[in-house]
Amino acid sequence: MATTVVSNIDTDQTILTCPNCINIPLSILAFQDNLDLICSNCKITVKRDNRTGFLDFRPLLLNPQQQQSLLEQQCQDFYANEAFKDFTLGLNNSHLLEAFDYCKPNVLLDIGCGTGGFSKLLSGRYQKYYGFDPSDIPRNLPPTQSINVNIILAHNDLNKPLPVINESVDTISFLASYDHIPNRGPCVQDLWQKLKPGGFMLVNMTNYGFWVKALINMITGKKLFKNEHEHFCVHNPDTLIKEISTFVPNVEVVFEDADFQYIPNLPQRLGFLYPNVAIAKFINSAVRIFLHKILRLKNRGSVMTVIFKKI
Repeated sequence: MATTVVSNIDTDQTILTCPNCINIPLSILAFQDNLDLICSNCKITVKRDNRTGFLDFRPLLLNPQQQQSLLEQQCQDFYANEAFKDFTLGLNNSHLLEAFDYCKPNVLLDIGCGTGGFSKLLSGRYQKYYGFDPSDIPRNLPPTQSINVNIILAHNDLNKPLPVINESVDTISFLASYDHIPNRGPCVQDLWQKLKPGGFMLVNMTNYGFWVKALINMITGKKLFKNEHEHFCVHNPDTLIKEISTFVPNVEVVFEDADFQYIPNLPQRLGFLYPNVAIAKFINSAVRIFLHKILRLKNRGSVMTVIFKKI
């Protein structure tokens, strides 16, 4: 079947680059009923998986190395029960929407995007969404997104520069993925080049300063809760800010919050303590008032969001 250029797509706006050619944008072409990419210079084609909708840059790279899956936790139900799962996901998603309202992204680059599910959650808050994940989508997880020219999902190699034009993105996000990156310095430095001046880098991850972890560490005299589930680092807001500041220059912290979720996940045998979402919300509010309002403790929630600005 002949290959034809999709006429209703402005290929000049493509931020993806050929992995073999420096700063050569990839054009979007129609291959049968799918959207693949081709380099106008060397003519290499980046194929798109018909099942998942993901482009795959890995076979085009020299010595591609498959990373350990960032999606393994999505294949397991590790929440105390469905009520706690609904509560914690609902609360964190609501908080994320507020954070993205602060960033007001036009072109959003989501690192460690999993199946691309956040493209739906954030719908209406971006014009272009580019999601990258080094790992294959497990067969038991359904595809997130049908072909959409405003939502581009791709597999990449963490050990290689991201195939994105420098200073082409106004918001970069790590949504529960930053601590899964083993070599974060080169990764952040590369991504910082993709970010426009005045753009934002948003990190949403677990908080090592969570009051439950801090209390257990104080009682045991140890630093527990590290190296969990393929996590390569742990941070509270202060240590995360310090780490990012050592990686890149010209950075300003413009948003910091770890004070919205206070109740811990529990073993499923104790799930009865969260019988429904309303009870979970009540317990969370009571703990928040006690820690935040009465004891005046800051950033003691289980999840944190920090936004960095490139100045």
